[in-house]
Amino acid sequence: MGETHVWVVGDCFARFTGNENVMTTAEVSRWVRSRTTESDARGMVLHPALGVDRAMWRELARTVSRAGLEQVVLPQGAPPEPVGRHTVLKQQQDNVLVGDPHVSGNEVTGALLVPNDTEMLRDHTADQQHIPGMLLIEAVTQLITWAVGETVPPTADGTPRYAVMHRLRTEFHRFVFPLPVVLRARLTRDGEATDERVPLTAQVDIEQAERVTTACEIALNAFDPDAVFTVEAGQASKTVLRTAPVPGEAA
Repeated sequence: MGETHVWVVGDCFARFTGNENVMTTAEVSRWVRSRTTESDARGMVLHPALGVDRAMWRELARTVSRAGLEQVVLPQGAPPEPVGRHTVLKQQQDNVLVGDPHVSGNEVTGALLVPNDTEMLRDHTADQQHIPGMLLIEAVTQLITWAVGETVPPTADGTPRYAVMHRLRTEFHRFVFPLPVVLRARLTRDGEATDERVPLTAQVDIEQAERVTTACEIALNAFDPDAVFTVEAGQASKTVLRTAPVPGEAA
């Protein structure tokens, strides 16, 4: 009996299961529990895709084991390990979209993560089977944020740098679906560095099935956090003064 290879996606991507050999975690669990004997189950090799984290994958493996089907239902591989939320400036771990990052020279690669319950999917109203563009841009931003913290030398007093973008150009070439995705960034110095800031440019490609689906060009500075927060505070104060209501004018 031949094997059937199945991509397992999170329940948030149920729409995508209209494609052949794609199932949600819930569908796989129901299918496993419905098998009464090993002979009642065909050989199935499961591969984790988007919307599936490591805890969900372990639970799926336990479901297979409890059903006594380890010889015919084979979970392979594991979802990427997400970076810590603080390294990409997120308040909630469920909003982290980058995993398994790796630095080689001036190139940084990572895997796209899409947690099953991230608010960035819950708040997207288009009922489609592709990954929303706004989520892809956020993933690119997170990869660059992580890369600056890991690859740009700190300030003279050892403070890690803070990435601030001032230009972003994005081209969407193809839809991105809830299957494995690679994020590939190349950072280049773009001017004279000071202790206050390091000017950089970045080219980030989002790749799926060995094709570039999305390309981003980014201009940014790796700032001393104190310096950029001082700039921010000064601009905030001036903006408040310039938008102050004029006495006597109607609201």
